[in-house]
Amino acid sequence: MRRLSAVALLAPVCIVGCGDAPLESVSRRIEAADVAFMVSNPQRDAGATSAAVFASAAVGSLGNAATARITNMSTGAAADVALTDGGFDPIGIAAGIGDTIRLTALTSSNVISMDRRVERERPPRVVRTVPAARKRDVPLNAAVIVVFSEPVDPATLNSSSVRLRRADQAVAASVRFIDGQHLKARLEPAALLEPNTTYELAVSTAIRDLDGDHLEAPVTIEFSTGHTVNAAGAYMDQSHVTLAPGESLQLQVRQQFGYVPIDLIAWSSADPSVATVDHAGVVRGVAPGTTTITATAQGETASAEVYIAALDFVQVDAGGEHTCGLTTQGEAYCWGANWGGLLGSDARGSTTPVRVSGDLRFVSLTVGSYHSCGVVADGTAYCWGGGPALGTGVDERCEPSQPDYVCSRQPRPVAGGVRFTQIS
Repeated sequence: MRRLSAVALLAPVCIVGCGDAPLESVSRRIEAADVAFMVSNPQRDAGATSAAVFASAAVGSLGNAATARITNMSTGAAADVALTDGGFDPIGIAAGIGDTIRLTALTSSNVISMDRRVERERPPRVVRTVPAARKRDVPLNAAVIVVFSEPVDPATLNSSSVRLRRADQAVAASVRFIDGQHLKARLEPAALLEPNTTYELAVSTAIRDLDGDHLEAPVTIEFSTGHTVNAAGAYMDQSHVTLAPGESLQLQVRQQFGYVPIDLIAWSSADPSVATVDHAGVVRGVAPGTTTITATAQGETASAEVYIAALDFVQVDAGGEHTCGLTTQGEAYCWGANWGGLLGSDARGSTTPVRVSGDLRFVSLTVGSYHSCGVVADGTAYCWGGGPALGTGVDERCEPSQPDYVCSRQPRPVAGGVRFTQIS
């Protein structure tokens, strides 16, 4: 699309919320070119974002001002925003084409006043990145944040449009939005960054806004790592967890830069009789109740509340060395020995119920000496354990001590596409 240029105007306006200091006491006004104040064109789908345009200011552009006010001079609608490092991320305000959006802020020595006219078309820009350009001593567990000036089309955000490189080599990483408005993207490397190394972040013009406008220009920044990881501001990736006895879940500790490496974390459970946690952060339900799992790294702590729900069985059957039960929710749990896949999971033998793998819901369950089978609502039968009676048609091995023994630790569908009402 053709881009219409923005019109920047200076206006002698009264500063909102700056106290009773007379305007004459301010030494000078900042010229328009000094301030990277951005206002997007009206959004195609304003109802989804609860705003018509987005206003933002680049880091450092508003000096030491603490707050700013954004005002639609055509309608009087206004919004106050707190500043961080002299800038602010996009904030929505109702506006239409031709409206004038005014930014006002007060630094220790200057009044900043800037007008922007809302244009029909304006391409998206990058407001800021974390780490910032030329940042040094970046933690090795850093993730990269990119903030755009307006919502971005999710289909254009991928590992090609936002990339991390080291010495012209691509760094394996995942990229996703971290907000519902699609303003903020997070690039998370698959492994720790190398120490004392320069990296390059590249955001290409393949990024498009909701109108299809490409990023105004490609953005490339460099930053360099230090030799440490950072656990400051640590928090658990899940603060509330519900499990059944025998179920397990991997918890991870995050902070603003990324995941905290497991080898830095000490894990503990307030009540191991309810749930335990191992050195890798794997929580396992033991008995009904509530407990707190705590992770400690570099003096920082993070916690998650874990609730172990009681199992309500409608059927329990015993096999040779294992027992399985069917809950009111159709979930299958087994306990006992797990030789040859008897428990239907990769768990070791257990004296408490362990959820059968696969997140299946069964309507009936049958337990044999060396295998078990369940039927789901559409009549498909699944079996696990060992021996030719599995009927899965898969020549699978799961017991290292007997490499010729046919068995499966996961529920496998019975071959042939036959539908069952019961297996006995």
